[in-house]
Amino acid sequence: MTQSFGSLAALGWKPAFQQQVSPAEITTTVPARITAVHKNAIVLAHDGGAVSIPRALCNNLPPVTVGDWLLLDATLESPVRLLDRNSLVKRRAAGEQSDIQLIAANVDVLLIVTSCNLDFNPACLERYLALAFESGVLPVVVLTKADLCEDPYIYLDQLRELHA
Repeated sequence: MTQSFGSLAALGWKPAFQQQVSPAEITTTVPARITAVHKNAIVLAHDGGAVSIPRALCNNLPPVTVGDWLLLDATLESPVRLLDRNSLVKRRAAGEQSDIQLIAANVDVLLIVTSCNLDFNPACLERYLALAFESGVLPVVVLTKADLCEDPYIYLDQLRELHA
């Protein structure tokens, strides 16, 4: 089975991923990007559409998350291997244990959305910005509801102080 990687570009396929696929794998596997991780299933998009596989089939792989690229076997029923990531957004999981929660992989830009009202929280924004920088992802802060506040520049100034 020869792959056409053209439509994969729309899913985020880049030369860095292509370089990880051996010549033998090009004819025997299908690259697919994880679009959803559920309790018992993983949903993947590939060159020919989408497929859902049981999450248990990934137990022999490192933990996977949305945005990861897997090579599936030619039947689209089983993962062969996880491709190396360009970036990984993760955080410490809630609770007393020191588990890591994977949020997303292979992300280029992280949009951080907050409103210009009482929900604006500089401490929270600072944590999100730190998370983005730690992950090697470009953060972009989006301020909403600027038209509903008296002076949106107050919020913009607070945001600038975080990055100073």
